[in-house]
Amino acid sequence: MHIFQGFESLRNLSIGALSALLFVINTIIWDIHYMVIGCLILCFASVCYCFESRYYRLLYLTGYLLIAGYSQQYYGGFNKHFFTQTSLILLIGLLMFYLEPKNS
Repeated sequence: MHIFQGFESLRNLSIGALSALLFVINTIIWDIHYMVIGCLILCFASVCYCFESRYYRLLYLTGYLLIAGYSQQYYGGFNKHFFTQTSLILLIGLLMFYLEPKNS
């Protein structure tokens, strides 16, 4: 940001900021330890997306796999509770993977 004197892409900033806000709210709401840690990793990945860093994919995948793995163990399989806990996170992750940071 210091080099470019601001953000280059408003789309990256808006997608990253909104997803970071969502994951901060999820961090505050959830009281399950793996959800708190996973949402903090996802929030940091969203901030990396805002700054157009390539590490957001690795961080987002790590956070999602952490949440999905422990959620599958916590709920005892792939049932309704597992999919309600992980489906929005998966949709946001797919959106961020397909909409690569635009270096305009």
